[in-house]
Formats: sequence, C-alpha cells, structure tokens
Amino acid sequence: MVCRPEGGTPFDRGQNDREIAHSADMETEILRIATDTDQRSQLNSWLHNQEAANESIQSAIALIHGKWKIGILTRLKHGPLRLSQLRRMLPGASKKMLTQHLREMEEDGLIVRSDRSTKVRRVEYSLSESLGLPALRLIDTLAQWGRQHKSASSAKESPTKLPENDERGEVWIGNG
Repeated sequence: MVCRPEGGTPFDRGQNDREIAHSADMETEILRIATDTDQRSQLNSWLHNQEAANESIQSAIALIHGKWKIGILTRLKHGPLRLSQLRRMLPGASKKMLTQHLREMEEDGLIVRSDRSTKVRRVEYSLSESLGLPALRLIDTLAQWGRQHKSASSAKESPTKLPENDERGEVWIGNG
C-alpha cells in the first residue's frame, strides 16, 4: 500500500478496506500500515486536519440545526422582523418554537434582538454581522448547489424534494 496524505485518502484502497472501515480504532490501523517515521508523521498530520475539519463542520451545523432556524435566517435577509411577522412567514411554526429558536440563535450570535419599546413593546430580530450574515451566505450557496444538482438527483429513484423559492426569490425552508 502506498501512503498519499496530500492527495485525499492516506492509503491506496486494498483488500482489507472493509476490515479497516469497520475497525473501532481506524487511526491505529492506518498508523500500523505506515512503516517509516515520515509516513507516520504525514498520516498524523492528515488525520489531525480531518478531525479539525469535521469538528468545524459539526459546530457550524449545530448553530443552524433546528426545524425553523434556516427559515428564520432566510426571512431576516431583507431586514429586521418582529416575532408576529416571522410567524406569518413560517406557517406551522408555533410561537413557542420560534421563541425558543430565536433565543438560541441570539445566544449563539446569529441574530440580534432589539427592543424598540416606547409605550408599546416592539421587539425586532435581525441578522448579526459577525455570524448571521456569513451563515446566510453559506445557506444561499448550499441552496444554489442543491438546485444545480437537483436534476442529477431527480434521475435517481426517489430524491428528497429540495426547498422551493418563494415570490421574493428566498429559499423556503420549513413546513408550509
């Protein structure tokens, strides 16, 4: 087997791939394959980079994971909205669930809650510049990628239906 840490997988595929893939300790198995110190060093570096990338991706997904979070982010694209406006835009979402998601997203730094109360309480939510806008750009990119690959997946048996765009060109995520 040949070590190729810079070109994707750390080793060429061989007969024992199934055994390695099912091994509880894949890292130890890969390091056992590498015979010299240089190969082990390259493999350790490659494995560390893969773990760091996986952790980063999982962290990003955790921020937007939730039935209504992506829908909330896409609705806030054009400016601040009140809870009642979000409820009308996301039919099927309960006030309790939206409130829970909004609190989580505010704590995570995705959105900003502004209390513009005078005599009447007026709370608005908007995207934060630090995390909300970049997250929205990633969601838009992912939606575009999904639309581009929709035709390829439609040739398969039963593809998952991708979100449709609403009349303003926004991706419609969630029920309804």
